[in-house]
Amino acid sequence: VGARRLRSSLFVAEDPSSGAIAGCVGVEMALVDPSRGRVLSRAQSEKLFSDELNSMGARERGSYRKMSAAELTEALFPEYKCLALLANLAVAPAARGSGLGRRLCARCDEAADDWELPAIMLQVELANAPARKLYEAAGYGAVFADEGASALRVTPGGAELQLESVSSTLLLMGKGV
Repeated sequence: VGARRLRSSLFVAEDPSSGAIAGCVGVEMALVDPSRGRVLSRAQSEKLFSDELNSMGARERGSYRKMSAAELTEALFPEYKCLALLANLAVAPAARGSGLGRRLCARCDEAADDWELPAIMLQVELANAPARKLYEAAGYGAVFADEGASALRVTPGGAELQLESVSSTLLLMGKGV
């Protein structure tokens, strides 16, 4: 069944006139618990698969070899759904408003379709109105709000990067592909 089951891609857009990076986005397969709006990390998801498959004999493990990630998830972990997760969309200030964000979102939709996944999800802070507007325009709808979430913020000053954790409401958004 292979050591790594969950695929990922990174899409990078270049400014044709300067050659500078204008934007980027990642998309990966992720296990989602729809009842709680919880997205497992790649490490958590891979560990679930690894532990379950390693507990099987070779013949039983072999019966899962030709399944897609979504089929394997349904067979082994029916409480989860294997979906695409759009992550870390960033567009350079000079490229904002050009449609690049929508095009990067569309590339993630294509990856999810290529991976035969039924839906794509993302997490965004409720307070990030510009990002929510982009995602809503791209067809995403709110699925779950985690009012007890936290987010990392860069603390200004000093030569070293300082991060602080702040309270946040994290919105899980999704759409079918």
